[in-house]
Amino acid sequence: MSRTQYGKLDSLRVETGPGASATFSFPHDNPTATVPGSRIITVPSGSTWTTGLHWHEEYEETVRVVRGKAAITLAGVTSFYGPGDGNLTFPKFTIHEFGRADNGGDVFDPGDTVIEEWVTAEDGFKAVFFYNVFEATLEANNRPGLRDMIQIGTMLAYVDEFPVIVPGPFFLKYTATHAMLATVSWIGWMLGYKPWLKDYTPEHLWDVARTRGGRQQDSKEN
Repeated sequence: MSRTQYGKLDSLRVETGPGASATFSFPHDNPTATVPGSRIITVPSGSTWTTGLHWHEEYEETVRVVRGKAAITLAGVTSFYGPGDGNLTFPKFTIHEFGRADNGGDVFDPGDTVIEEWVTAEDGFKAVFFYNVFEATLEANNRPGLRDMIQIGTMLAYVDEFPVIVPGPFFLKYTATHAMLATVSWIGWMLGYKPWLKDYTPEHLWDVARTRGGRQQDSKEN
């Protein structure tokens, strides 16, 4: 698939390792959406994909299980949630993670696990992040090299998404993650990397992307 086609897709499949895949859908008009602009995450039968432990500092994130059963970890406690359990909100600065409850073992449900996800003040920016990060990974055939990792790290430095990269107390996690993102962002800036690529970003979201790219995103061109 050519790069210019990525931003026209309504769904993207991401693979974080062997047997660990999920599909993110970005429906423009979803009559069943809890919040306009929400994303639908489908974790197929047998997949061990999870979001990975991370936190947010600018907004709260909320999820609800549409189908199947999900394992959701919040502040170190993992619980199982299904369609009847309503919405679960992750407060700012609270480490969380979610994926299939059976971690790919098909113990609870051999079908797909489907999760709707959204954030407070949905403005389209998180969709910009997902499109760019996932498409950069896809273009690298799901095995990013050094240049790809610098590009993805530059993207992470401009979004409210902070992955846990070391164990220990929160202040250590916070310091390590912010130091890593600041370093990668500086390297990316020195090498001329931009946070968002126009070919990766849907046309209707490009103006949103430009507002969050700082001095690096000073042009509409790649």
